[in-house]
Amino acid sequence: DVPEPGPDAAGRMVIAADPTGAVFCTWAPIAAIGAGIVNAPGAFTWAEVATHDDDAAAAFYCELFGWETGTMEEAPDGPVVFTLGGEPVASTSMAPLPPGVPSHWRVSFGVSDVDAACAAVNAHGGSVIMPPFDFGPGRAATVSDPAGAMFDLVTLTDWPG
Repeated sequence: DVPEPGPDAAGRMVIAADPTGAVFCTWAPIAAIGAGIVNAPGAFTWAEVATHDDDAAAAFYCELFGWETGTMEEAPDGPVVFTLGGEPVASTSMAPLPPGVPSHWRVSFGVSDVDAACAAVNAHGGSVIMPPFDFGPGRAATVSDPAGAMFDLVTLTDWPG
């Protein structure tokens, strides 16, 4: 049984795993919408599901969330892009998942300067996994926090909005 939220609840959250083993969390707002700012420095910018079975993951998330699938114009043979109402919301991973690495979701956070943010990661006990590199809409890097959780840092040439 799932308990009903109390009168001061911000929302309802469920933590689950998809058929490939990738753990994810859903949020149903009550008093707090969730991520009020996205696609800006200091905020969430993107999420990728890295899995050994993109087809199973795509079928699951499309059924669960009502997403549709497509591809990136610049990489038609690349990852599956999930859309909702015609807007991209997430994707499968650009790179194949190495054998033995479990399926997982990886998030990207916006920063105003990827290189400076990587220096801050190192200064605060984290690690730079993939040094800054240029890509179509900007610059990115893969880092981990002191506990080993990996995430991406992204600076876009033109931030939406």
